[in-house]
Amino acid sequence: MRISGSVILKALIFLLVLSCGQNPRNANLSQSKPYSTSPRIAKTYNSGFALAHDTYNGISSASDGKIYYVLCSQSIDTGGQIYSLDPKTDAVQHLGDLTEICGEKGLKAIVQGKSHVKFVESAGKLYFATHIGYYSIIDGILTMNMDTRRGVIYGLTWPTGYFFRYDLAKKEFRDLGPAMGEGESGKGAAFRVICRSLAINPEDGSVFMTNPEGTILSSRFGQDKIEVVEGEDMRKDYFGHYDPSSSGSMGCNWRQVVWCQQEKKFYGVHGNSGYLFSFDPAIPKIEVLDRLMSKVSQRSGMFDQFSYGYPGFTLGPDRHTLYYLTGGPIYKDGKRITGKSSTSMGEAKGLENLHLITYDIA
Repeated sequence: MRISGSVILKALIFLLVLSCGQNPRNANLSQSKPYSTSPRIAKTYNSGFALAHDTYNGISSASDGKIYYVLCSQSIDTGGQIYSLDPKTDAVQHLGDLTEICGEKGLKAIVQGKSHVKFVESAGKLYFATHIGYYSIIDGILTMNMDTRRGVIYGLTWPTGYFFRYDLAKKEFRDLGPAMGEGESGKGAAFRVICRSLAINPEDGSVFMTNPEGTILSSRFGQDKIEVVEGEDMRKDYFGHYDPSSSGSMGCNWRQVVWCQQEKKFYGVHGNSGYLFSFDPAIPKIEVLDRLMSKVSQRSGMFDQFSYGYPGFTLGPDRHTLYYLTGGPIYKDGKRITGKSSTSMGEAKGLENLHLITYDIA
């Protein structure tokens, strides 16, 4: 079923904006000192939300020095909650309920249960979007990114994968149609998992995405069409071979992609295999670089326990260190604790622990 432009526009209205004060001390992050390689001890913070489920991509640092994050909810009655953490004072502040912020309190609508996207900062404001947490085939924004130079927001809806853009200055919304066939509303062979990361080239404003077949798609700034990038794709033997209609993996989609200004390339990670790659849009060319798996995963030869891969991938403030949160197998009495052999849902197949991996581009 085609989602009408009005329905997508209604979803777009739920794009949320937070004001955050500029912080001069963060103005020149490229001069940051290298991080210590000594072991770090984690510190936990209790936000006080008993129904908290996950954060997905919804956690980011801002120019005011604070961390902003969404704790998602799978409840049919209670929506996701947004918070900020001030690392200088360890203070956690509750900023609101997503459903109430979107003006739907008391309407008995499916609650705004989560945010599935990163926060993007522009002119002292954070932009993000909401999605559902109580699992039902209801319209929402699954993927979002922003061209901060040109003030244009791009996104993909769920479950059908319609691609849209919104010009902040003009307040102009444009529905560019389906980008992933029938998307995740497709049945059987028509099912196509939707790309979770939109890659924006700040040099020319082009937007790139992938589909589970491994095709790279693009939309040039100011043009109302989606094009296939000729001469390169994500179908690499290292990544593995997948049925594009499978609901249990991201297929040959990239999982997460970031832009590196010095290299004028994208760096990304393929979910399931955990391989790091670079993508030069000017050629175009993908180069497979290294496997960002934990050491125990590498030694065991296993793929990610979460077949979608992991969203915790970002470029650090020194602008050349990549950080990746990934899983690792757990052993007991010398034997790996295993779980489900497969799953049709976006979830881990078995127990794992968390590993932080870094990669120095320079």
